[in-house]
Amino acid sequence: MDTTSRLAQVTLGVVSIVASGQAYSIDLELSEHLSDTAIATFQGADSDHTVFTLEDPKRIVVDIEDYDTMSSLSISGARESKIVEEVRHGIRGGNQLRVVFDIADQYDVASVEQWKESSQIRVAIEAYPQEDCTPNAIDLNICDKAQEISSAITARLPMSITQNLTIEKVIPSGGTLNIFGLLSYDRIELQRMGAQQGLSMSDMQDRTESYTANMACDENLGMTPFIELGGKLNYHYRFSDGIEYKTVVVDSCQ
Repeated sequence: MDTTSRLAQVTLGVVSIVASGQAYSIDLELSEHLSDTAIATFQGADSDHTVFTLEDPKRIVVDIEDYDTMSSLSISGARESKIVEEVRHGIRGGNQLRVVFDIADQYDVASVEQWKESSQIRVAIEAYPQEDCTPNAIDLNICDKAQEISSAITARLPMSITQNLTIEKVIPSGGTLNIFGLLSYDRIELQRMGAQQGLSMSDMQDRTESYTANMACDENLGMTPFIELGGKLNYHYRFSDGIEYKTVVVDSCQ
């Protein structure tokens, strides 16, 4: 599945930098969901590349080799966004292009995903706003607990919940666990299943919310204490074709 199809995006403002080298473009985009995702696209990149994260200050670095064999470089990107404060670039060692994305202090980078198609490199920087992890009534750091639970679940992924639902990824953000689930059917199939029962898409979404709440608060799952102490679960569901279906937030158990 093409990673780009999994991200609903809204394009941000753009500025341009022009230098000598091959044709490139960097287009930063922002997802419309609870996390923010900056997408960088390098068009015309045929050589090897490396992507890595640096701290103090937080930044994402993209190194592209054999720059000296390329001609006519054009870099465009969002200079000011929620995640990326600035985009910088320079030439190292005469033949390596380095592009640096400076990450805003108030954001924690959750993941950096990259993929290459033909002569195009795409880099997705997923980040979440930092949260206040003030201890609760029993002095539990809910953010540390979210990290602990995430590590335990991630070690068991992918995880089949039912024949129609598989948990693929869990990303902690402060006291929140973002849980990404893949459904075995697409929107058309869900509509067909609902029609057979005389249910609309809205009815099916209500059922998804009810199922998710019951699943999250099932005592056998062991998440109820986490939720009752201030933790939150965000279930992000997408269809089998990668299209986003629904996000269900569980922050209390009745």
